Amino acid sequence: MTYPITSPWLTLLEQDLAFISNVHQPLVIAHAPKNPTDDEARYFGTTLALWGALVDHCRAITLLLPEGLTYPARALNRTAYETCIHLIYLTTVGDKYENASLYETRIAAVPAEMRQRVEKIRSDRRLQWCGKTLRDMAADIKIRQHEGAFSMLSWATHGLTYRLDMTEVNSPEEGLTYWRPDTDSEDIDVVAMHTRRTVLRPAYYLATRVFYGHTPPALPTPRPPNGY
Repeated sequence: MTYPITSPWLTLLEQDLAFISNVHQPLVIAHAPKNPTDDEARYFGTTLALWGALVDHCRAITLLLPEGLTYPARALNRTAYETCIHLIYLTTVGDKYENASLYETRIAAVPAEMRQRVEKIRSDRRLQWCGKTLRDMAADIKIRQHEGAFSMLSWATHGLTYRLDMTEVNSPEEGLTYWRPDTDSEDIDVVAMHTRRTVLRPAYYLATRVFYGHTPPALPTPRPPNGY
C-alpha cells in the first residue's frame, strides 16, 4: 500500500468540506440573530457548537484515512455520527428551544425545573437528554440501518472485532500470533462514504437551516443515491 492513499469517496468528502469552510461560515456570521431572546441565543449557540464539532470530526477523518488509519477514523466516524443525530434531532423534532435547553443542562445554567427533568431522564443510562435512546432518536429522524452501522463503528471504537480482520501468523520463533493486515482501499471507501452520506450531508441540508431560515446553498458534489 502506497501512502497517502487516495479514494474517490474521500475526494468527494474533502470537496464538500472545502465548500463548507469557504462558503458556509461567512453565511452563518451574516445570519446570526440580532438582539436575540435567551431562548434564541441558546438555540443558535447550541446548534452552532454541535455543527462545528461535527465538521471538525469529519475534517479529522480526512486526515486519518490517507494514512491508512482506518480504526481511529471509524472511532471518530462514530463520534461524528452521534453528533449528527443529536444535531438533527434537536433542530427538527419537537420544540427546538426546549430541546436546546434540555441539551445544555450538561454545560450551562438552565432553570432548575429543566435540570431536574433531565437528571430524572439520565438516571436511566440508556436514555439521551431528550428521554429517548440513540436508536429511537435515529428512527425519529429517518436514519436507515442504524443498528448495523452503529454496531460496526462501535466494534472499532472499543476493540471488539475479535479476530475477524486479523491475519494469523504461525512462526517457529513466536508461535501463533495475529497481525492487522495492510489497509484495504475498500476500508477507506466505506468510512469516507458513511461520513459523507450519513453524517455530513444530512446534517448540512437539515440542520443548518437554523442559520439561514431556508435551505442552504447546494454542495458542489453529486448527490448520493437516495441521500442528501
